[in-house]
Amino acid sequence: MTLAFSFLMGLCFISCCIKKSIRQTENLSTNIYYHTLLNNVKYLVIHLQNKLHFNPLDTYFLFMYTQIELYMCADQKTEGQGISIKETWPFFVCQIQLSEKSGAFVTINWEFILMALPLYEKAAWLTLKLAVLGIGASVIIGLICSLVLYQKTAGLSRLVQAYIELSRNTPLLIQLFFLYYGLTKLGLTLSELTCAIIGLAFLGGSYMAEAFRAGIQSVSKSQIESGLSIGLSNSQLVRYVVLPQALSVTLPSLGANCIFLLKETSIVGAIAIPELMHVTQDLIGMYYQTFESLLMLVIAYLLMLLPLSLFLSWLERKVRYAEFGN
Repeated sequence: MTLAFSFLMGLCFISCCIKKSIRQTENLSTNIYYHTLLNNVKYLVIHLQNKLHFNPLDTYFLFMYTQIELYMCADQKTEGQGISIKETWPFFVCQIQLSEKSGAFVTINWEFILMALPLYEKAAWLTLKLAVLGIGASVIIGLICSLVLYQKTAGLSRLVQAYIELSRNTPLLIQLFFLYYGLTKLGLTLSELTCAIIGLAFLGGSYMAEAFRAGIQSVSKSQIESGLSIGLSNSQLVRYVVLPQALSVTLPSLGANCIFLLKETSIVGAIAIPELMHVTQDLIGMYYQTFESLLMLVIAYLLMLLPLSLFLSWLERKVRYAEFGN
């Protein structure tokens, strides 16, 4: 499959060289020969794509073809005039404009963006839903695990440590595949949304547990001894002394883990959940508008992550005043 794809890319590069020769030659008969050869090469590429079923690789093929086009057309700029080039294949349209004052750029298809905007809006809300549920569940799991490690319960502590090592040292994609495909062998069938939330909570819980554990261990022994000396029970000590002080230390790590889990939602599309990344791949596969689709994907994640990052930075500055000794 890799060899066949390399052969296709070689044919694509040959077509670019032929088109460059067409632009440079002034002989009519030679020009006709080059055009005939170019059409034959394009037909061969399309025929091989259909025969070998290169659907998953179309995006990379078109992206590399666009880069070759930009490279091959870069030397066509002439002083005092602009050049407009439009190459149309049955599955691909690329417009490149060269001018004296600006470099090469690919024009944006605004009609496609307006058409795809409702799909991205729906996918963004689904992504936020997955992130909120996954982050909430991971915070609860992490807090419980950190308290178990703090209490040093013999059997549960080893179980929690094994869970943390398993979760942190296996990729989220493998965990999702196990939940979605592996559990069916055991007679347990879960929906795509349930698998995604469990996978995010399973992965994020271990990171949250380590963040809470670091914050709890940062509380000085004098604070704990002072709480015990005034007659506080273990639960009261954790609630009124340990956790409030540990939170200010833990918050930066918790914020980083929240942002990490929100970005990890881009993987759950592997189990057929129509989140942002899945929608982007579908649109690229159907319309071959790679630049516009990826541009909207970047903007969508930026609109979600940037406010969250700014809010967490503001909250960190506010909570910092609660640290002991300040």
